[in-house]
Amino acid sequence: MNEKISPNLGLDIVRVTEAAALTASRWMGLGLPDQASQQAAYAMSEAFNTLNIDGYIVVGEEGKYGLHTYLDSGTHVGTRQGPLLDV
Repeated sequence: MNEKISPNLGLDIVRVTEAAALTASRWMGLGLPDQASQQAAYAMSEAFNTLNIDGYIVVGEEGKYGLHTYLDSGTHVGTRQGPLLDV
């Protein structure tokens, strides 16, 4: 495999965590921590799916609050147009 890793991948991943934090803060401000967690996971998943990586979640959130999330172990993230990564 001759996959080229983006020189900005580190910053791109920071943006993923930023999306989760910004989304969670809205719900936490309303006093709804369960929704904050669920919506942050969704925002993180959506942000990951914009990255040129072929990633898989290896340590997920399955079972949290008795629900499946967008970040369960084994979930594929990324565009599949980049390096294979464990997330």
